[in-house]
Amino acid sequence: MKENKNIDFSKTHINKNLQMIMKYTFIGMITGVIVALKMALAFLPNFETITFFLIFLTVYFKFDISFLAINSFCLLMVAFHGVVDWTVMYFIIFNLYFFITYSIKKVIFKFFWVGIIVAGLYGYIFGSLFTIQQWVLNGKAFALTYWIRGLIFDFIHGTCNAIIFSTLWPAFIKLVKYLTAKYPFLLNKQAFKIYKFEYQKNNNKTIE
Repeated sequence: MKENKNIDFSKTHINKNLQMIMKYTFIGMITGVIVALKMALAFLPNFETITFFLIFLTVYFKFDISFLAINSFCLLMVAFHGVVDWTVMYFIIFNLYFFITYSIKKVIFKFFWVGIIVAGLYGYIFGSLFTIQQWVLNGKAFALTYWIRGLIFDFIHGTCNAIIFSTLWPAFIKLVKYLTAKYPFLLNKQAFKIYKFEYQKNNNKTIE
């Protein structure tokens, strides 16, 4: 016999000030992980985890957390490498990807394969977006050459993104479940849906 029980998973015993400290600590930690992986994988051309983390954070975490994490990463790239063409484009491209992902996050949450396609497409068009900048800075002829020479790298980039997404996403869902149970103020409604499903399955209770 199932028991109806109303549970508000968004409530927590942690006070507001501590929540804010923990939220910004989490942003700093996840940004550090993204930067560390970026540097560790730098020897592999067009193999990166930034796109995965962008989609993952946007789908499951609150807007300010995902937005600040992505832009903190971009700021650190500027700090490490200076204001150059590609660091400027990082801000433009990753914020574009962020808002696109945010607009379809419910679809990605519902259909895992959509996330794989989106991650792949982000890689496939990455070089083409850079081509627009090269057109503005260096002219049409240079931009066309730049785009053609980069097609093979875009193919590698998109394919690797899809593989990384399909590999890491199921594992990171476990992180979502843990954080929702311990620190629900970090996450959005999609995360609560996962945790409620697990609660109902494990405890044979219907959660309204």
